[in-house]
Order: sequence, then C-alpha cells, then structure tokens
Amino acid sequence: MIMEKYFSDEDKKIMTALAKDAVERYVRTGKRASLSEAPASLKKNLACFVTLNYGGDLRGCIGTLEPEGTLYDSIIDNAISAASRDYRFAPVEEKELQGITYEVSVLSEPVPFAPSSADELLTGIKGKGVIIRKDLRSAVYLPQVWEHFTDSGDFLSSLCRKAGFSPNEWKDYRNMYFFVFNLMQ
Repeated sequence: MIMEKYFSDEDKKIMTALAKDAVERYVRTGKRASLSEAPASLKKNLACFVTLNYGGDLRGCIGTLEPEGTLYDSIIDNAISAASRDYRFAPVEEKELQGITYEVSVLSEPVPFAPSSADELLTGIKGKGVIIRKDLRSAVYLPQVWEHFTDSGDFLSSLCRKAGFSPNEWKDYRNMYFFVFNLMQ
C-alpha cells in the first residue's frame, strides 16, 4: 500500500479521537460534536473516509472522494454517517460503543488512469485506491481493501460486482474510466 507521509503521530491520534467522540456524542445525544481547536493539518480541505469495526467486522464506512470542507469537519460528518447512515448496517447502538474501533483514511486527489493494456491496468492499480466508472454506475475501494486480495484481477472483479457490473467487465477496460488515489498518512 502506498502512503504519502503527511500527518504526525499526534495528528493521527487526534483524528481517531475526533471520529470516536463524534460517534459517541451522536449515538448518546443525537447532536453533532464540534472541535474548537484543531491542528493546522486538520483545517485543510481534504477528503476522507471513516471506517468503524466491531469485533473485527466492518460496522460502517462512509466518506468522500473529493474534499467537502475542512478535514476535521469531514471526519465528524463521516464518522456520524458511518455510524448512522451506512445502508448496509443498522445504526450503531449505545451498547456497541465500547467495542468499536475507528480508522480515518485521508485520501490524495484521485487521478485519471487510462491503461493502454490489460497488463498495464493490472499492475497500475496494485496497492492503490481505485474508482471505476461506466455509464451512470461507479464503485470505489480504498487501498486497505488490497489486504483481502493477492490478485489484481480478483480485486477488479470484486470492484465490478460492487458497481453492479459483471465480474469480468473490467477486461473491457477501454470502455471504463479508472481513477487511482493513495492514502495520506
């Protein structure tokens, strides 16, 4: 997985604590958390995803691919959305709060990737976040999803299924749009 060094260890702790505080406050009170003081690095306009896990299993994951305000506001909003608006899961309940772990993934800007061959596609996406688009459908996998795949073709087949395409549709790569991005850590 390719990561750009961007945040200090203290920044990362603050991001995780911010996501946790946002979820806990929202679940307990229904109110949005706010942060009065934040490091300068969290005041920049950056896109992020917040992932919640419970007992080692995914419990919610919501984010944006493009910045929608400051990073600290995006962390708060995406954490609340991951806990309450991820259509794959029921909203997080108060009894679950102690068992939830949090991951904040800050993304570099997605860049278009137009491979000239299937081999270039398979090697060019390895270890990166990938967005595929065709017609009105699209899907995204964060770079962390590579932990579940050793084969680029399997990764792309899974991403195609997520978008509602046939698993081998990526082989018609000339008729799809690909974008790649990295984590900024």
